[in-house]
Amino acid sequence: MGMGRPKLAVGTAKESAPLEIALLSASGRLLDADWRPEAAKVVAKESKVPGPPQNVQVKTSSEEATLWWDPPANADEVLVRGYTLSYGIGTPSLTTVIEGVDSNAFTINFLEPNTSYVFALTAYNEAATEDSQKVLVTAKTLPAKKQPDHIFDLFAPTNVQANVLSSTEVELTWSDPDKA
Repeated sequence: MGMGRPKLAVGTAKESAPLEIALLSASGRLLDADWRPEAAKVVAKESKVPGPPQNVQVKTSSEEATLWWDPPANADEVLVRGYTLSYGIGTPSLTTVIEGVDSNAFTINFLEPNTSYVFALTAYNEAATEDSQKVLVTAKTLPAKKQPDHIFDLFAPTNVQANVLSSTEVELTWSDPDKA
């Protein structure tokens, strides 16, 4: 056989049978690969960007914020590989990637008490390297729990005196500066 372009031979696909794809070189060498309809479904489901997460909610404490959400409305039609959560004071400048379609909550630690934060949540897959539209949520952390200035404000006793009463007894006296 002379040199020429390779030929592509394609069989027909059935829902339950693999599709056989064969590439024939000009010299007649056969290259083949199994292709299954399930693989095409994954590619088709990931060809579009997912919708934004739904029902995003946030609850804060003085140093934490927990966000939870529902998957995008089109999650049955478009593959979701995970979520991107950005947050910051005034603008979402720090980013965390949350992998896994079943992930639907995340807690951010070490936040500043009594501070307003902006959170941006998106769903992502590999389609065109884009994420879904952002869902923006704002929340304020609670004030720090007030610690008492002094649990006990005790001072050392003054004017301590010891008076020996016997070989087994000693009388101690002192002034209590806390009663002054």
